[in-house]
Amino acid sequence: MVAWVILDTLLRPDVLSKAKEEITEALSYDKGTSINFEMSKLLSQPLLQSIYSEELRMRAGVAIQRVPVVDDFKIGPWKFPRGQMIIASSWHEHRDKNVWNEGPSNGVSHPVEEFWAERFLVYPNDPNSGPRRPDSKMKAKIRISEKSESSVDKHIFTIDPVQGSYVPYGGGLKMCPGRFYAKQEIFMSTAMFLTFFDIEMEKTDFPQPNLAYFPYGVVPPLGKFPAKMRRRKVGGF
Repeated sequence: MVAWVILDTLLRPDVLSKAKEEITEALSYDKGTSINFEMSKLLSQPLLQSIYSEELRMRAGVAIQRVPVVDDFKIGPWKFPRGQMIIASSWHEHRDKNVWNEGPSNGVSHPVEEFWAERFLVYPNDPNSGPRRPDSKMKAKIRISEKSESSVDKHIFTIDPVQGSYVPYGGGLKMCPGRFYAKQEIFMSTAMFLTFFDIEMEKTDFPQPNLAYFPYGVVPPLGKFPAKMRRRKVGGF
């Protein structure tokens, strides 16, 4: 997942610039002796959360398995026999065009098969923003406090409109208990890479998923992506 975040960010200069700004806001210096990342600040940055969530939406191919323990178990119009396994695919759920917003946002469409760094951001003056398609009857009402800035640049991160459709870690009582630790590892690793290294990609092709690893979790990028890396000096270090 860290590789996906870094690749998709580096290959989009506008996204890279904004991501670095949010990372820098969480960076602090301790009397010139050390560099620290404020984890709570890092984890709360809107764009970084949206990038992370979009990667999980696109790259997590999980087979969610459940077994009914009662007779005549129903989901919608379907009835399942007791004791028979039900398998749901997060990969396909995360690409449901009836659920997910594809824009246009700012005049640009964003198909569910493509990475969109801002898919999980809601702009108060843009009704086409946010993760759920605007014409969906289940679209959640996201309200910005009247005390906050009411400009198009004041955006918030949310997954609320797609609860039940966004299931990268599974769901219910069996939801992955390590998801909070994983999120911290991904955010911190990304922040360190983008802060302490200048990375120049040797090819600009957008990575594709290696579906040979489906459906056992996050699928890796297909092929190799050579890059030149140089250590950066940050705050004198």
